[in-house]
Amino acid sequence: MEHLVALPQYDILGYLIVGLAFIAACDFVCGTRLILRADWSVTQTVALAIGAYIAGHMLAVISTAVVETALPPPVEQLMCEKCAQADFFYNRHLPVSAINKINKKSAEMNGGNALHGIDLFWDAYNTAKQDEHAFERIVTFHQLFNFSRNTAFASFIVVFLALIQCCRRSSADVESARRELIALNLPGWLANSNVQAFLFFVVAVLMFLRYLYFFRAHAIEVLTSFAFGH
Repeated sequence: MEHLVALPQYDILGYLIVGLAFIAACDFVCGTRLILRADWSVTQTVALAIGAYIAGHMLAVISTAVVETALPPPVEQLMCEKCAQADFFYNRHLPVSAINKINKKSAEMNGGNALHGIDLFWDAYNTAKQDEHAFERIVTFHQLFNFSRNTAFASFIVVFLALIQCCRRSSADVESARRELIALNLPGWLANSNVQAFLFFVVAVLMFLRYLYFFRAHAIEVLTSFAFGH
């Protein structure tokens, strides 16, 4: 257990906790009872912690590949001064004065030719990370958007599993699951697959919106630290 305590803070938040939450959610939906059980041994506890940590990493890899490949990087919209200001927060651009400042700084550092898009972002990142305080804020936003993305992705998987259970579970299965939950001092209505799908869908949407917020905030911090930093 000493090794678990020695894990970096982000590993605990971004992988271990997400993995544990995912396994617990599968317990509710599929009745695996890997976490929701009355008796525990030291071996089972260690095995669960290791399994949850690995599951968290797998969710992170898959969610990164799926979500961030499909989603346009925030820098494109943030720097689009000719775009109409959108109603949805993720698609809003920075104030024109800030965009001009960023472009001016980029041009000064690249022989008069300002970079654009993802090239601008990484150039700005390499400069901004030299500022210790700015880098701390950048890392914080990075950790938050990763945690939110991983949690949202895991929740969407659980929604899919719950919908499958809606089609295949009999009333006897639901009643048996309800009794098991009550025996664990948990609400019996959590055994209803329709309720499970709805609850996890709400969680998934909320966490995805938080992911978009922190993903955008991360890019803003990089760009503004680049332009206005010393």
